Amino acid sequence: MQQRLACHLLVIHYNKELYSLSSGINAEYGGSHRSVDGVVYNADPTDMPGTTSDHGVHHIPLLARVHPQDRILYQTERYHYDNFGYNIPVHKNGEYVINLKFSEVYFRSSNQKVFDVRLNNQPVIVGLDIFSKVGYGTAHDEYVSFKIQDSSLLIGDYKLAFD
Repeated sequence: MQQRLACHLLVIHYNKELYSLSSGINAEYGGSHRSVDGVVYNADPTDMPGTTSDHGVHHIPLLARVHPQDRILYQTERYHYDNFGYNIPVHKNGEYVINLKFSEVYFRSSNQKVFDVRLNNQPVIVGLDIFSKVGYGTAHDEYVSFKIQDSSLLIGDYKLAFD
């Protein structure tokens, strides 16, 4: 089974943007994107495993539930046949929220792409099937709250040292 993951993330610290990244957006699309909310999403790093894809740009021009200016955030993706991740530069004590932006732009049925999201190797979203949640070509956001406190990552009841 082919695994594809479209994910765009925004880390927020006390209602201030700290770090944003858009998977799949590359030089062809300007290298970054400024959302209608003013958030600048940085281009996807080129030195990561997997493949960037703009499949959704060509096949889903009218993405549901998102402002037309921000469709690119949901139409591009990075996919890989194994695990991959992003390093997010967060080192100061505080409360944070990761906003993960997803859309199923490739598969057209449930159970074709089911995956977990981990933060510092701790599962924070388990068994996510975007198609089952919202269908094909529809924007879907997931939010993950966490704290940094005294060189530890706190996710719910879990306290983890930094990896």
